[in-house]
Amino acid sequence: MEHTPKESWGFALEKRLHKHLEKIVGQPLVKTAQQYDTIDFEGKDCFVELKGRPRIGFESKKYQDSTTYNSFLVPACKVLGADKKHVLVFYYFEGDNTLWETRYDYRWNNFNKGYPHASTQFHFWVPKKCWTQVECPC
Repeated sequence: MEHTPKESWGFALEKRLHKHLEKIVGQPLVKTAQQYDTIDFEGKDCFVELKGRPRIGFESKKYQDSTTYNSFLVPACKVLGADKKHVLVFYYFEGDNTLWETRYDYRWNNFNKGYPHASTQFHFWVPKKCWTQVECPC
């Protein structure tokens, strides 16, 4: 199966940050079996999703970094397992080489939500104030 440049960039990012994410969460993380699984990694007591934005947007062709946005988009399907294990979401921005972390909780239901950029997938707009910048080895 051939991948789009956007998909290839995301898969490479997962591979590059896998061990670093393990250090942050303090436990081994298993990469989910399929490339298109809902969640990227699973630990003994958590699910981990890694989102990312390249320096130049694939669709917009514009520069982007963590200062470009006042909230970060997270597809709602990424938090479906929150009743079984806690869900950690990381966002990497290539533009300023930063990595951000947040943990899903019930307050997300109060955030703006909807279907961005002609998506058929429901998303949360998680305000930047809910994210913590963490060390990035990239």
